[in-house]
This record gives sequence, structure tokens and C-alpha cells, in this order.
Amino acid sequence: MAGAYLVMMACKVIFGLALAHTGKFAVVAFYFFVSGYFALALAAMWACINDIFSREQAERCYGFIMVGCTLGGMTGSWFSKQLAESAWANYPAQASALCMGIALTLLLFASRARRQERAVEAVEVDGPVTDEHQGDFWRDIRELLRRPYVRRIATMVFVLAVFNTGVLDLSSNRAIDEGVGREQFAKVFSYLPPEAYSEVHDLKRASPEETAAHLSALAATSNQTLEKLQTDYQNFRRACETRTRGVFSDIYFYQGLLGIVLVLVVARYLFRFVGVRFAAVALPVVAALTAIAFTFSLDLFLVEILVVVVGSTNYSLNNATKELLYSSTDEETKFKFKPMIEGPVMRFGDASASLLALALISLAGAMGLPAKTGQTMLFGTVFILMIFWAQAAYLAGREFDNSREKNR
Repeated sequence: MAGAYLVMMACKVIFGLALAHTGKFAVVAFYFFVSGYFALALAAMWACINDIFSREQAERCYGFIMVGCTLGGMTGSWFSKQLAESAWANYPAQASALCMGIALTLLLFASRARRQERAVEAVEVDGPVTDEHQGDFWRDIRELLRRPYVRRIATMVFVLAVFNTGVLDLSSNRAIDEGVGREQFAKVFSYLPPEAYSEVHDLKRASPEETAAHLSALAATSNQTLEKLQTDYQNFRRACETRTRGVFSDIYFYQGLLGIVLVLVVARYLFRFVGVRFAAVALPVVAALTAIAFTFSLDLFLVEILVVVVGSTNYSLNNATKELLYSSTDEETKFKFKPMIEGPVMRFGDASASLLALALISLAGAMGLPAKTGQTMLFGTVFILMIFWAQAAYLAGREFDNSREKNR
């Protein structure tokens, strides 16, 4: 764990220097690094946390730990904004490495304290890590698929990634862009007819020459000068960017607040008195309802509500439930299969959703159907996958609950 975190911290420092002095290659390399490191860093950290806490301790404490995750995300957003406006604006990667080092230090202290408790108790909580098949990725994948309990957790993670990429991100980002665009168009271009919105909005994909030509045509039909339209268009772009940042800032803030309520009140109640099986099914149900809602035209406020509800359920209740499921597994699962699930399996879900969206939307276009038809086909496919997600979550939670009852 320490070695993995130190390597990641070193990469951040190196990228922090490279991005300031090199060109596009460093940006591309950094993009690939960021797309994988964060999920793996979280998986490694939670593997240690799952090993430190017993199953009974996890039921009591994971809600509070997820509050720390939520508050950390909210604090990180605030800290990032302050850093960007300070004299240290060019050192975000180095600041991130420092924060990661603090997290590693705290985790090592917690791990040492737990090892001392185990030595006093003289109890082996888990079996030793097996060295069988170490380093053979495909053999490990086959071994993962042969374990029903671990396979169900992997199914939960895979379909969640498909839903996030194929439905939530695709639909919410498009709806927010559309809602913000129309809202700001009505304010800035009040003298233009509403049907001119699409033409103005789509100029962000046009070249400077094409933008000038379109604005000249609009000036001729709207009895406005070209200079005024150019000025208003720049104001429109800036207003859209500012408003979009505000929308996402509000979403993250209210996700954090709702997430704290879910893990402090709902999660602890569900874990202790209702059962993990029902907590595990909560997100698939919310995701399915969200997918259905996105098949309709929604205004900006409703989109924000949906993203807040899904995000808070995912990052608080679902994550706490998933980590609780891991707490009853052996060390081999926590330190070998968990990083595979949270890394390659999750990224495979992201890639599958992207390829599926491209394929279905392209197929609809080739058949002469509107792009909306391809999106509907995508939502239908993901909805079917959600049935398997809900089943896997329920069965894994039921096995956890049954095991807990036997150990009482």
C-alpha cells in the first residue's frame, strides 16, 4: 500500500513539473494517468480499511467514514478553487501529492494500531494472502468469475459504470448544456427569435471563419450590427461557462449534504435493522427510475435534482454498502480481486458504455432514424443490465446478512 501510494505521489510531482514545461504529449499522458490512478488509489485504500475493521465494526463505522469521504470531496472543491486563485495556482499536482501523503500517513497509523490489537487478542481475523496464481491477470479473472460472491460485487461495479457513462453522464451533461444555453440565450439575445438558439449554440463547434459568417447572416436578418452580435456572442459564451460551473458547484454541494444524511441516518438504519440486501438494491432502483426519467424532456432544475439524488446515493449509501460487502471477504479478495474490480472491471464498464452508445447512435443514423432513437435503444439495453445489477446486489447482500446471522 505504501509503495503504491508513493509511486502515485511521485507521478503527480513529475506531471506537475512536466505540464508546466512541455506540450500536448504531457497532457495526453496525464489524462491517461488520472483516468486510472484515482480508482485504483481508492480501491487500495479501502482494501486496507476493510482489513482493519471487522464486519461488526464496519457496520457501525462505515457510515461515519463515508461522511469523511463526502466532506473531503466538498473541502477539496473549495481548496481547489482557493488554490486556483492564489499565487500557488501552478502547483495543484504537488498539493494533491501532499494530501495523498497525509492520507497514507493516517492509514499507516490506523493499520499499526489494528495490528497491535490483533497481537493482544491473539486472533487471526483473516487467512493469509495466497500466492497462488500471482501475476497471471487472465487466470485471476477466471478465478474471480468462479467465486459467486465476488462475481456479484463485480457485476454491481460493472453495470454502475455502464449506467454512469452511458446514461447519467451522457444525458445530464447534454441536458445541462441545453438548459443553460437556452436560459442564457433568452437573456443575452432577447432581440432574436427563439428558433435562432440552435444556430447560435452550435457556433461553439464552428471555426472562427464559420462563426463570423453565421453572425453576419444573423446581423442581416435581425437589423443588428455585426459588432453587437459578436460582442453579445462572446458575452453569451462567458455567461454559459459561468452558469455551468455554478450548476455543477450546486450539484456537488447538495450531493454532499444529502450524502451525509444518507450515511448517518439511512445507511446505519438499513445496515443494522433492515439488512444489507435492501441497502444494496437502493442504487439500482434509483438508477432505473433515473434512466426512465431521462427518456423525457426535463428542465434544468429537474436534471439537477436527479443528478444530486443519484450521485449522493452512489457516493454515500452505495459505496458504504459495497465496502461493507468486502469486509466479510478474505485478504486475497481485498488485496487482489478488489483492485481488479475497482480498476479494470470498472474501466471496462466505462468503455463498454461508450462503445455501445457510439454503435447504437451510429446504427440509428445509418437506418435514417433520429439520434434520439439510438439513445432510447441505449437506455433500453442499460435498463436490462440494471435487472442483473439489482439481482446481484440483492444476492450478495443476502449472503452477507445470512453470514452475519450465523456468526451472532
